[in-house]
Amino acid sequence: MVFIFFMVTHTVINYTDIYFGPKPTKEELLLGINSKIVVVLMAMINSELHSTADPFETQRHITAFITQRFPQHERNELNNGLNLFQKKISEPFVIWGKRYVLEFMKYEFLNYREGESVESTPEEEVKIFKAYLLVCEEVNEKDRQELAKTMDDLQENPDMFFEKLVWPFVLKQFSTNNQVNPVFQFIKLLGLIKYSITNRELLASWKEFISINGFTNLREYLGSVFFLIKTTQRNSLNDPLFKVFSWINAKELPKHLLNLSFYVNDFKNNEEKRVDFKGLREKPLFESNQNEFVILDLDYLNNKIYNGPLFDMYYQTNMASKTKFKKFPDFKNYIGTNVSENIVFKGIVKKLFNKVHIQLHFDDEKKDNHPDCYIRSGNKIFLIEFKDYLFPGKIVDEYSFEKIKEHLDLKFIMNERGSNKGISQIVEQLKIIRTTKFDFDKFSHSNITIYPIIIHTNFTYQMPGVNYYLNQKLQSKLDDELPNFVYNVKKLVLIDLESLFEFLNLKKINLKVFESFLDRYEQILTDRSKRFISNPNQTNFVRARSSFDEIYKTIINKENELQAENNRIRLLLDVVGADEELLNSF
Repeated sequence: MVFIFFMVTHTVINYTDIYFGPKPTKEELLLGINSKIVVVLMAMINSELHSTADPFETQRHITAFITQRFPQHERNELNNGLNLFQKKISEPFVIWGKRYVLEFMKYEFLNYREGESVESTPEEEVKIFKAYLLVCEEVNEKDRQELAKTMDDLQENPDMFFEKLVWPFVLKQFSTNNQVNPVFQFIKLLGLIKYSITNRELLASWKEFISINGFTNLREYLGSVFFLIKTTQRNSLNDPLFKVFSWINAKELPKHLLNLSFYVNDFKNNEEKRVDFKGLREKPLFESNQNEFVILDLDYLNNKIYNGPLFDMYYQTNMASKTKFKKFPDFKNYIGTNVSENIVFKGIVKKLFNKVHIQLHFDDEKKDNHPDCYIRSGNKIFLIEFKDYLFPGKIVDEYSFEKIKEHLDLKFIMNERGSNKGISQIVEQLKIIRTTKFDFDKFSHSNITIYPIIIHTNFTYQMPGVNYYLNQKLQSKLDDELPNFVYNVKKLVLIDLESLFEFLNLKKINLKVFESFLDRYEQILTDRSKRFISNPNQTNFVRARSSFDEIYKTIINKENELQAENNRIRLLLDVVGADEELLNSF
């Protein structure tokens, strides 16, 4: 099967691609090897896969590190196998991928073996490497089986060919390859704290949460969070090959870290924890020795900065029995509106676009068919819907195009109760603009261009083809419900809130620049679609359906100058009004 680096597909190597003869089992290879050795090694590899270096250079130095103590005959066999495979496929391939590393961790936790030794021999390192390749082969074989079923279905029902062929398989990679910005998560955390101070129920839960985690006040807790952020940004090893991996030695802060630490028996005894690596997401630290931890996944840990308190505060403090939030989704939706939207999203938009000559309006009164955010400058209108959704982990493991599509339809078109969502809301807003216009902006321009935008908070919606699918749905609804619409409506663009946040890093950003980003995205996709038509291959197939966020990070952002670091940090904190008074509030 394939692995994706920045929308470029690469073959992932299997055990039988390079080793010949009878195939051993993982159980045979790992017999007598302490699982702790394997888990720590996989954590090291996983951390290095977060490197911003050239991905193929990262692949090379991971392989060099893993094989440096191999016996010479084993190294020769491996090199011969790799050379033969390279000649066979005549295209780039990779050995290491986060999805496979996490699957190997999952296997080890489900088959955990204690042992006296925490040091591996060269021969055992060979066996661990081969067991990893067997994991790759098993995962890829499962993908191939599911792909065969998909191809059979496509012969009978070719509608949505791209989505059926890509979504169920790319989703699994997206689920594990999300690179979380810890600074953005910290800013959201400050927004959550700022709101909690004004809410009696949340303030009580916050104080209890802080106490449960071993702190006497908010400043101590934030200090611990900041300590973890700094830890994920540095390397504590002396090995020049491993630039990212870090041990956490934290005798002064053990309780907070223990609450983030993985427990093997909990994982083995609870099937729910195995779905989409939920157990590792919830507890991304592994205590290798007393008060010494390794990070199982850097992004899972960074994601705990904000999402951690949301889940942990709700369940650890038993909010269901103490507050009006009887179910977690009720709490999540409440926070989504009052923190993610009203503090973080609005704070970012105001910093970016609140200028004298710009008409900026937020739907604070939640009026029917009004956009969450409306921006107009001259004859350009931006209709923005804000959606703070979680993506169900159980869908990730099911290889089901139908369930992915159903989720997108319910969240971005129409929900279970028949209420308009996303693109359907935008269509209703366009109807108002066509007739009476909004009360807050009775513009007189006739040559109007409208940019429909959905801002979301979940990396999964950056998956190739999601924006394309929802735009097709929007265009269809416009044809049916607004034929001969008098204004120019541009294509729908989905944007992750984190990308909007990263605009604050730019030295020059205004509405005109933002408009140029949107136009550039549309043009790049048009060019990529032409490239696919002239050269139809797998990489061009995927790239022609890229998200705005992928284009922004890999192309647009690199073309723009960034703010100076000290100015940038102050600007970021200003978004949520973070100051000394906030830190001393409780």
